Amino acid sequence: MAITKGTRLLCAQHSLEGLSVGDAFGERFFLHPDVAESLIVARAIPASPWYYTDDTQMALSIVTILQEYGEINQDGLAESFAKQ
Repeated sequence: MAITKGTRLLCAQHSLEGLSVGDAFGERFFLHPDVAESLIVARAIPASPWYYTDDTQMALSIVTILQEYGEINQDGLAESFAKQ
């Protein structure tokens, strides 16, 4: 089966969804180590809101550039990073 640009872009979008949720979830554990450990032991879900970090923002830029150009356009990506 041939993999098209559309299929690759869809995979990138799905990856972005997973990355953003994992990023926001993990960010909630930047607490005092004792507090973080107690949450982990209790298997507690961190309280909302869950904010994503600059890692997700950069990934959003990458996917946007892929949608716009069909490939990584270095100038477009640099401009997108700078706007964030």
